[in-house]
Amino acid sequence: MATTPPFSWDEVQNSPEFQNESPQVRRQVMGRYWKTYAPAIAESLAVEKGIPGGLVGPLLMRESSGDPFALSSAGAIGLMQLMPATAQKWKVDPTNPQQNIIGGISELKEQLDAFGGNVPKAVGAYHSGAGNVQDAIKAGGEQWVSHLGPQGQAYVQALGNLPLTSASMSPIQPALPPPEPPPYPWEQVAQSKEFQKETPEQQAKIRANYVARYGTEPTPMTVKIGGFSRTGVPQLQVVPALIGPTVEQQFSAPSPVEQPPNLLQAMGAIGALLQGMGQPTPGAPQPPQQPTLPPSQPTSL
Repeated sequence: MATTPPFSWDEVQNSPEFQNESPQVRRQVMGRYWKTYAPAIAESLAVEKGIPGGLVGPLLMRESSGDPFALSSAGAIGLMQLMPATAQKWKVDPTNPQQNIIGGISELKEQLDAFGGNVPKAVGAYHSGAGNVQDAIKAGGEQWVSHLGPQGQAYVQALGNLPLTSASMSPIQPALPPPEPPPYPWEQVAQSKEFQKETPEQQAKIRANYVARYGTEPTPMTVKIGGFSRTGVPQLQVVPALIGPTVEQQFSAPSPVEQPPNLLQAMGAIGALLQGMGQPTPGAPQPPQQPTLPPSQPTSL
């Protein structure tokens, strides 16, 4: 499943943290961002153009493996591997990842329209050219795929029969029970020592699980990373997380608010928020078997 980005690329590249990094680190951040989020971004843009869901993300990964710097021996550029003439046709900058995606989607939409919505023929045309697909159809009829080259055949076989969803159909959402009230305010969770010991990635997962479980957005707080202050919760500082452990990260939060007795024990050292996600919290202490709490306090998050 494609991962939805928490922030747009414009927000990342315009952040002070990004702007103050070296060109090498900025390139690394850019590569990691698009490799992680390009399929979801492409799917969202494709549905807006009326392309069935589930097609453009796999096509993008087939073309470039999510590498915004990909350059083929034939001169195809970027995430959707646009040839310079194709980029010029759609008036996009192929070195700009988002414009590259838009150009590729425009080209695919044109092929879908030309072949009456036939996905195998459209993706074949995207890869091999519309003229070559038309020649293959003339030569082979229903067996037209076998008249493409080996790479074209593999491409159509990989992308021509994906399970797709209608671009005009919204999935029906089942009725869900109302979310349970949070036993502790987000500020108490975010300012606990256990939370601040976690990595930015784990902090992001904890926050996401908090929102999913309790149906409420955490209250923003002012945080500081690398000397830059910003209002938001810790995982909003995405640039250091994308750079990885080789770049020094500094985190400081406001002074912890007064907490009720045994709060941290009841929190289970943040691990309770990760339950159900299938990912244990590295190095987090285990909660006591029977924590003692006042009667009005729940025993776990």
